[in-house]
Amino acid sequence: MFIRTWFRTISFMVITSLLLAGCAPPSELPQGPDAVWHLVVIGDSSLWGLGKAFAAQIEKDVGVTVVLQDFALPALSAGTVLQVLQTGETSNLRLQALPAALKEAEVVVMFVNPLDSVDPEKPLDLDGCFVSSAPSSCEPASFEKWTTDLKAIWAEILKLREGQPTILRATDLYNPLVSPWNEHGVFEACTECWENMSDAARLAAEAYDIPFLSRLDAFNGVSHDEDPRAKGYIRSDGEHPSDLGCQYTAELLSQMGYELGARAANSQEGEGTGPQATAIVSQVAPEPVIFPLSEPGPYHVGKRSFAFEDASRGNRQVGITVWYPAVQPVGSIGNPLRVGIDLAPDLSGAPYPLILSSTKMARQLAPYLISHGFAWASVDRIDYYSWMCEEMFEQPLDILFALDQVAASPLEGLEGMIDAEHAGVIGYSFDGYNALALSGARIDPEYYLAQCPTPDATTEAVLSGLSAFDCAPAGAWGAFAAHAGEAITASEDGLWQPMTDARIRAVMPLAGEGWWLFGERGLSAVDRPTLILVATQDQLYLENALIFEHLGTPDKALISFVGQDHMMVYDGKAVARMAHFAVAFFGYHLQGRQDLAWYFSEDFVAQHVDLAWGVCQIGVVGPLKVTE
Repeated sequence: MFIRTWFRTISFMVITSLLLAGCAPPSELPQGPDAVWHLVVIGDSSLWGLGKAFAAQIEKDVGVTVVLQDFALPALSAGTVLQVLQTGETSNLRLQALPAALKEAEVVVMFVNPLDSVDPEKPLDLDGCFVSSAPSSCEPASFEKWTTDLKAIWAEILKLREGQPTILRATDLYNPLVSPWNEHGVFEACTECWENMSDAARLAAEAYDIPFLSRLDAFNGVSHDEDPRAKGYIRSDGEHPSDLGCQYTAELLSQMGYELGARAANSQEGEGTGPQATAIVSQVAPEPVIFPLSEPGPYHVGKRSFAFEDASRGNRQVGITVWYPAVQPVGSIGNPLRVGIDLAPDLSGAPYPLILSSTKMARQLAPYLISHGFAWASVDRIDYYSWMCEEMFEQPLDILFALDQVAASPLEGLEGMIDAEHAGVIGYSFDGYNALALSGARIDPEYYLAQCPTPDATTEAVLSGLSAFDCAPAGAWGAFAAHAGEAITASEDGLWQPMTDARIRAVMPLAGEGWWLFGERGLSAVDRPTLILVATQDQLYLENALIFEHLGTPDKALISFVGQDHMMVYDGKAVARMAHFAVAFFGYHLQGRQDLAWYFSEDFVAQHVDLAWGVCQIGVVGPLKVTE
């Protein structure tokens, strides 16, 4: 849940369009009111209702007619789907039509369960969790056969498409059983099982650069402990998605965009990806230049959780997850970026420079950076805010508190692991604001208060449905400032004091915001090296461009992800590229790796047609407005 507001109870009208000259890739699919797209949904009962919701969403977004072929069938497994695609044989009359449907499918969404994709030597027990008992076997290795089968299914789909442009989307399984698992004391064991399953599905999708939507993250939150039943996403039967849950998923798929293509997986004997499949996929999306730092580094990844109270803020509870290089577990196999809980720390390269963020951000990127020799302290349970509130200073202070706790005394079991004197901050969306706040930026009350109730042209031009700008604090500014405290608000120049620390030496605000709170004067105070990553179709793109222009630091760069939108954080390919740039940027500034400067340079970016150095050329057609 990186987006500040995936859904809002307000409506918003986007009157501004970004004309990204030289930045927008052309679509190969038919467009216009007479065009027809065929949508195929392949899934078990967890995808019931999604086809109808997503078809309507595509028609709304693109303006084409969508013909739905819905293969969301009870207990549909990967083995059953693979059999019909490879042999044409199936006992399910409905499934007999799947190969023909895929031949004409411009859009395919898939989640099929692993129940018959099991290696007898690596057994899998999901049934236990469905009756609220701990699984006897649900390790990463238990899902390897399933990952192989999923890869083979994707390869068969691409064969059937014969190189035609196709929008492919993969997903995983949400957890509707949070409450019963907690009641029976199996939450941790079963949640780890679900996370292993999600990782396996993601691996299969990433083998072909197929964008992946984690319903586990979306329905259950970053810690996977939120109950989707309480959110209204689950039917009264307690397991299947409600209409709201289906619409929620459809909107998330929509916000991932409609990018075409996939790339070839590494074909191996027995994985169902023969030369024909590889040739077809390679036609769809060649990969001319690699991102070497998105590959796992030499370290394995461990994490531990700690609980603290900040006495200076009314004993505010601050949970911290520490991610660290770990000793490889004996006999471990599978995903090298898989995170192990309480693994023994690897002191071979210690102490490791520290990265700070929310845990939501860490879950996406921490394993990549830890594998390359960093430590990471993330703050649990800080989340997006729909409107401006005390979180605008509480969250940055939470992250500073985490830095102090990690630095003040060695964490139990992690002594000597962390170099807190060389720290960086990274964040996406709401957490991108936090990274910006920790860069040395200073809140400008005079500028913010001047925007209420009527924003000036500059601020109004950057507001969007994702913006948290709100005048509620202006109506009670005295109380708002008092809550922040005099140590922050007192100054001689009218600006609040920066919420940062000298140990923070570089920051990466990703797709964040904050113009309306910092303004030109507040941003001019930024004095740390800053790298901004943002998608050209992100509603926050204009604001990121404006922020970048006014950053005071001379050591700044902005890299545009061409054709992506705010949901690129759920695109495996985009996340891997973000990881590459983060390893390079923080490696240069925190590890002193001069050799990594090339990998986040203008020359490196210029080699990629779907990246742009700096701000793409923008033509503003009209203002963005948010209306009640």
